[in-house]
Amino acid sequence: MTGVLGDLSLGYLRALFDSRRLAEPLQYAQYASAAVDRALDAGDLAEVQRIVARDLPITFLYHARGLQGMSRRVRGVRMDLRGELATLRRWHLDPPARARE
Repeated sequence: MTGVLGDLSLGYLRALFDSRRLAEPLQYAQYASAAVDRALDAGDLAEVQRIVARDLPITFLYHARGLQGMSRRVRGVRMDLRGELATLRRWHLDPPARARE
């Protein structure tokens, strides 16, 4: 079980199902379909959805909405399609303003 953070309506279909992106982070299902690739290239998202619904390479259990925020003291944050915690190991916290004076 895994998750994709963000709004799936923003166009994650290519990232999730394009067989030419098997090495990319969101293609964790390792799904490959020439018909889906052709539909993606044609911009026929309805056809992509029909094929994926038939093949069912992954199942979305739910979509939760959340609220994120960040302190200005947090540094090293880099967001990507895998979500806000994918780069957590690079994050660090600047000391409070008083400690810097």
